[in-house]
Amino acid sequence: MDKYNLKNEDIEKIISEAKKSLYYKKEDVIQINSSNKFMEYARDKFNPEKDLTIIGVSNDNTPLYIKQYNNDTRSYKRILKDLLNKHANNCFAIYNNKKKLSKLYSVLEVAEINVLDRISFEKVNDKYKCYVEESREYFEIDELDVKKENIEIKSKEYKMSNLLEEIVNRNIEGSYFILDNESIEKNLQLKYQNIDREVFGLIMLDKNNKVIKYTEPFVGTLDKAYVYMREVVKDIINTQGVKNVVMHHNHPSGNLKSSDHDISMTFKVAKALSNLNIGLVDHLIISKNGINKLSKEIDEINFNKIYKSNKENELEEITERNYEIFPRSRNFIDGIVIDKER
Repeated sequence: MDKYNLKNEDIEKIISEAKKSLYYKKEDVIQINSSNKFMEYARDKFNPEKDLTIIGVSNDNTPLYIKQYNNDTRSYKRILKDLLNKHANNCFAIYNNKKKLSKLYSVLEVAEINVLDRISFEKVNDKYKCYVEESREYFEIDELDVKKENIEIKSKEYKMSNLLEEIVNRNIEGSYFILDNESIEKNLQLKYQNIDREVFGLIMLDKNNKVIKYTEPFVGTLDKAYVYMREVVKDIINTQGVKNVVMHHNHPSGNLKSSDHDISMTFKVAKALSNLNIGLVDHLIISKNGINKLSKEIDEINFNKIYKSNKENELEEITERNYEIFPRSRNFIDGIVIDKER
C-alpha cells in the first residue's frame, strides 16, 4: 500500500465525516408506502401556488425531492430531467383537477418512471378539496393551513471527500479478509452509500487471505448490474496467486434483499470459479443499511469457508492503534499509514 501523509487530526476528521454519513438517524427517513402516508405527506407539503407538485422517490419510496411546476407540456421534459438528475425511480403527483396528467405519463414512460399515486385538488370557498386517486378518499385542507413558503426541498445527501474514497480503495487492497473483515465491510459501506448505480466488484484473496486485487469490472443501472462471465474470468485468471474470491455489488435503494438476478449471478460465478479450482467465499450485497451475506442465505451453493491464516495471526499481535475504517493489519505512527508487512 502506498504511503500518504495524513496528520492524526485529518484522519479523525475524515472518520467523523464518514461515520456521520453512514449512521444518519433512520427515524429521519420518510417512506410513502401507503395512500395514508401520501395523504399525510401531501397535507404537510401542500401549496397550490402552481398547478402541479412532483415528489420524486427512490426504489423504497423515500422522497428525494419536491418541486412545483406549471402543468403544461413545456414543463414535462423539465420534470423528466429533474427526476433523472435526482435519481428518482418513480414519483407522486399533486395537481389541480382542472388540468389532466395524461401527457405527463407518456413523457415519464420514456424513462420507465411511473406516477405511483395522484392527489387532485380544487378550491371550494375557503377550503381545498383533495382526492386521493388510488384509495379513492377525500380530505380537505383549510386555506389558512396552506404553507405559503416555497416547498422545494432536496434529499439529505452525504458525500464522501475524494480523499476518503481514495483511502477506502487502498485500504481494501492489501488488507486481510478475516483479520480485517470488520474494516473491509465498513469501507465497502462507506464507498457505496451514495453511489446511484449498481456496481459489481471482486475481492481476490491469496493463500493467506490477503486481498491481492480489488476491482470493479461492471457498473450497471439503478437496480441491476449486468455481469459478463468472460470479463470476470479474464480478470481473475490474469491475477497471479488467486486462491479465493469474494464478489459483491451494491443496492442503491438501501434494500438488502437479494433478487432472483442476484442469486442466478451467484450460481454462475460459483460454477465458473469451481472449474478453475478457485473458491467463492461469499457474495455481499451492500447498502448504507448494512451488508447481506448470501453465504448465509443460499444453501445450494458450496461457498468456500476460509479460516484465519498464520500470517493473520502474526499481524493481529502488532496492532497498536485501532481506527474503525482502517485495517487492523496496518498501524498508524505519526499520521503515516504504514504497511506492516513491508
